[in-house]
Amino acid sequence: MFRLSLLFLLLPITFWSQTTITGVVKNRNKPVELANIYIEKTLEGTSSDKDGKFSFSTELKGNTTLVISSLGFETLEKNVEIGSEELYLEIFLKEEDNKLDEVVIYAGTFEASEKKATTILRPLDIVRNPAASADVFSALQTLPGVSAVGDQTGVFVRGGEATETKTFIDGALVTNPFFSSVSEIPARGRFNPFLFQGTIFNTGGYSAEYGQALSSVILLNTKDLPSNDILTFDLNIASLGGSITRKLSERTSFSANLSYTNLSPLFEIVPQNREWLTAPTNIEGILFLKHKNKNEGIFKNYLQYQNGRIGLDLQSPSNTADNQEIQNRNQNFFFNNSFEGYIGSNWKTLVVTAFSYDEDKTGLGNDNVASEEFLAQSRLTVKKNISSGFTLKTGGEIIVSDGTYSFNELSANIRNALSALYLESDLRLSKTISGRIGIRGEYSSLLDSWNLVPRISLSKKIGKSSSLSLAYGNFRQVPEPEILREQTKNIDFEGSQHIILNYQLKNEGHTFRIEGYFKDYSSLVRELPENIYENSGSGFARGIDIFWKDEKTIPNLSYWISYSFLDSQRLYRDFPIEATPTFVAKHNANFISNYKIGKKTTLGASYTYSSGRPFINPNNPSFLSDRTPDFHNINFNGSLLSNIFGDLTVFYASLRNPFNFRQVFNYRYSDNGTSRVAVNPASDWSFFVGMVININ
Repeated sequence: MFRLSLLFLLLPITFWSQTTITGVVKNRNKPVELANIYIEKTLEGTSSDKDGKFSFSTELKGNTTLVISSLGFETLEKNVEIGSEELYLEIFLKEEDNKLDEVVIYAGTFEASEKKATTILRPLDIVRNPAASADVFSALQTLPGVSAVGDQTGVFVRGGEATETKTFIDGALVTNPFFSSVSEIPARGRFNPFLFQGTIFNTGGYSAEYGQALSSVILLNTKDLPSNDILTFDLNIASLGGSITRKLSERTSFSANLSYTNLSPLFEIVPQNREWLTAPTNIEGILFLKHKNKNEGIFKNYLQYQNGRIGLDLQSPSNTADNQEIQNRNQNFFFNNSFEGYIGSNWKTLVVTAFSYDEDKTGLGNDNVASEEFLAQSRLTVKKNISSGFTLKTGGEIIVSDGTYSFNELSANIRNALSALYLESDLRLSKTISGRIGIRGEYSSLLDSWNLVPRISLSKKIGKSSSLSLAYGNFRQVPEPEILREQTKNIDFEGSQHIILNYQLKNEGHTFRIEGYFKDYSSLVRELPENIYENSGSGFARGIDIFWKDEKTIPNLSYWISYSFLDSQRLYRDFPIEATPTFVAKHNANFISNYKIGKKTTLGASYTYSSGRPFINPNNPSFLSDRTPDFHNINFNGSLLSNIFGDLTVFYASLRNPFNFRQVFNYRYSDNGTSRVAVNPASDWSFFVGMVININ
């Protein structure tokens, strides 16, 4: 919530240096509707309208490859030179009756695959989201299928815990994607949204390429080579920073970023609901080297280091003498080395090697809690078009983890080597039906157990602008360290099974989708008497997600509306009966809007609603039957493009909960249950102002 060092960094690049690409797609002088036009290896693009016309904007510059694909036609790859002027293209596609369109998502369209049930956000969508404050994960919380949980860190998808959602950057698993936090203070994501070409958020039924996530995967792919040198300075009420990007050659670039955050000045202005001992502070450094070889394969080397502190005096439900002092220090290191390109002319390859280290130390009054986690991983994926109707993808990964967890003098060490292999095929069954079939196998050395799980998805085009999709899959996950540090013997993988039915209607400027799902949990870990754990737990989640996006009806206005209904219960951990967990809200709704005034000003507004969530009331014999008040929140933001000494400057501001809606996330009770305190946000309202100067 409070780590704002990356807020709107590089904003001017996105808002100002965009080039519009327009054109028309034809076949024998007839327009081709719903053709996918996108820049290779990115999520930037669009679909053609009923007249075959298309238009989209990109901040990329220089020579690049534009890919044009449509069901029933050969995919066309066209080299284009993107400059500062608008680019117009006339594109002709050739028919091929047996041609297989790769069953993936292109630039915001949805098809049957791991991305069938996916929502795509570009960096601009995240930055402009008034509810997100330029944080990838906060933006995802405004999408259907995600519960608003204001007192816990993470993304809670369709009745799943935050640990059931995994994040990948360029194919590498990120074990600690959030800053460290303390009790009741949720943390922001560690990564700047402008690092990425786009964000793919999968709410279930994902590909066999990924595993160890019972609910969801978030796939982040970093940008390729920049078009020019960039020097940026960021100054706001809570942080300062700078970054430099240099093109060492036409095929090589180097970037460096350094930032420092201290929220003390903001806390002096905005009244706080917490007694801060150490205002959240953080220092961060990033190095990024990219190189493209002669065959257009790209090497990426990313290194990030962060060091942060936070401390508060946690209010006691009974009296101030019982308040608990909490001090936290955290340092995190993440390195990712990846290559994506072709071996020969037929096999497309992704090779990933990554390392991460996280050290977290927390003082709880007279007690000390610490964790030290190391992870090394390697992934290889190869893909080949076997024929016009059959594409094969296969690969494997090894993830080695070593964690030490301690409480005062007690400590536990958890070591695990997870090995996985997978095989997946994309099929073109007819002109209107596509599918994907996959299987994944895993072995855990810690559990001394293996699993083999299937994944399948189908999509049928039922109209010019609409499709119907069905997905099924089994998913497995090693239990979290909180369980394994207590017991590893006789513990196995936890499991879930997804069934998803999706309808989507997409035409020029509008998207509507509705999705129903059922998720069945099995082999969840339960805590039995005498601290014995076993995989005897179960649960379910079922619901409906609705999404509507409109970028056309009102000129200069773009908005989306999302709604989710969720019914979920579990019998796991220390639950005495099957009950709805504290992180589940039955109803969630969001309204996100942005309005452009001319070319230099953008205003945004958002509204979030969430029905009350369960909380534990020791005075109520009915377990988890109480509910918090409904949650309401309104946010505003805006940005203005200007210049200082001839250099592009962006001024930005945001305002959270200006109407002072009372927001209660939970209740904390005294040991005897006679008194309680409400768990509220760190402040009832807040604001943020800053500026970014972009040289060149």
